[in-house]
Amino acid sequence: MTVPLPGVETPPVVVPPVDVPGVPGVPITTPGVAVGPGGVTPPSATVRVSTSGVEVATSATEVTTPDVATTAARVGPVGVGEAEVELPDVDVSGASVSAGPAGAAVDLPDVHVSETKVRTPDVQVGEATVPLPDVEVPEVSVEDVAEDPVGAVTDTVTATSEGAGRTVTGVVEGTGETVDAVTGLLSGSDTDSSTTRGGDRS
Repeated sequence: MTVPLPGVETPPVVVPPVDVPGVPGVPITTPGVAVGPGGVTPPSATVRVSTSGVEVATSATEVTTPDVATTAARVGPVGVGEAEVELPDVDVSGASVSAGPAGAAVDLPDVHVSETKVRTPDVQVGEATVPLPDVEVPEVSVEDVAEDPVGAVTDTVTATSEGAGRTVTGVVEGTGETVDAVTGLLSGSDTDSSTTRGGDRS
């Protein structure tokens, strides 16, 4: 016997940018916002009864989080670029528990969390562009916990800490470059308007 559960989905939402009438000679554009679709696929439960015992199993579970993006905005000579946030999705594999004359068996689920990305907007002053650092956190997986719980957790913690270290380093480096660029703008020195984004630096 299988008992399915209803899923939940959220539709995408888009708010377009708007040009606002303001002070004459000062263009004002509000940012557009787009929210991607999201949803939850819950597991179904299956119960099997036979002469060899009883087994209860669940199907995979999926959680899709909506991503968010904004378009550029401007007030006169000052503007901000596009921004984007990719939130992590979560996948959980099926699990089962069975009991019979030979004993009990447990199959634990695997868990996978996709990577997270944050693309910060660049700041524009006149023709000069000041890039802000992007952030990326790597995906994390916990697989075969039942076979090697210590190894699975250790690998997951290591991957997470290494990714966090790279993220902190990138933010610190990008912030330093941003401060230098802003200082240059305020002091009137030349700034290369074709400076690459924080997330594209090696």
